Amino acid sequence: MPSTVAPPTELGATALNTAITADGGVVKVHKIPVYPTKEARRQWQLQQMAGAFRVFARLGYADGGSGHISLRDPVNPDTFWINPYGVHFGLLTVSDMVHIDEDGNRIGGADKPVNTAGFIIHAAIHKRRPDINAACHLHSPYGRAWSTFGKPIDMLNQDSCMFYDDLAVYANFGGVVFAKEEGARLADALGPFKKNVILQNHGILTAGGTIGEAAAFFIALERACHTQLVVEAAIAPNGSSLKKTLVSDQEAKYTKQGTGTPEVMQINCCLNSIPVRRHICALQDYYAYFGMLGNKGFRLIHKLFFEDLDVIFFATGAYTPKMAIIRETPYSHSLWVNAKFEQVGIA
Repeated sequence: MPSTVAPPTELGATALNTAITADGGVVKVHKIPVYPTKEARRQWQLQQMAGAFRVFARLGYADGGSGHISLRDPVNPDTFWINPYGVHFGLLTVSDMVHIDEDGNRIGGADKPVNTAGFIIHAAIHKRRPDINAACHLHSPYGRAWSTFGKPIDMLNQDSCMFYDDLAVYANFGGVVFAKEEGARLADALGPFKKNVILQNHGILTAGGTIGEAAAFFIALERACHTQLVVEAAIAPNGSSLKKTLVSDQEAKYTKQGTGTPEVMQINCCLNSIPVRRHICALQDYYAYFGMLGNKGFRLIHKLFFEDLDVIFFATGAYTPKMAIIRETPYSHSLWVNAKFEQVGIA
């Protein structure tokens, strides 16, 4: 039975996007960066795109050649950037990204092939939804598993409410998307406003105004699918006394205002999915991409966690090939933010 407790009406979305400081003041903590030029915004988004792939790799979302992120080009919005086919997510850098037009012609970036299905899907989304600047589709384990039911997730908890009235289902699986008509139908499933969709027998796709928003939605939806599967398994046995208590529409709508906004999702992309596994990349390159720590912070992390590595971390992106050399340790083969000895930059 849905809960009947009404949310506190004196608080609105503005209050939910603020924090109380130590001295009792209030500060807005969720902000999307503003850049002086379209070129600067492009570089920032491409850096976040490469960073999102690194995070996705560490979360186990890489699956062979499947999976793609696209970015509408801020300078020429009728074109977009996409990752190349055949490069592992954990090795992608800004210079690997391919700039293509709506017909699939390469117009800039890396001279590398792209996933045909990925192009068809993302081209259709960017064409139909000018408000969407980024989209993520990967074959993650729990999203792929839940997609077999062809159903949206339930409003089970606060995190599920991020997707209240913002999750579509595309129920027409037709194999690998090689036809433009299939891509168009998939894009149409999002409708005029929704940013997230479950692709039946396929997986999940999320979108947003920034790479950070789309990536954070993907991580959140994958986790929500995991939660849904666990809950369904718990109540599945015959005679189980467990019953689902769903969040009411009123509460879910209210919670969505504070947990699923573009500003909140942007910062969630930075804070919500740091892998705890202790290796060279677990903290350093994640934060470097999203600009959360300065050089002093990186030196502290090095002292606390990575003294077995011959590397000093910098938040400025000032890497050199010599600095990327590490001793043989159990973590020597971890993916390094600068794996190709190339500066990828920070947010």
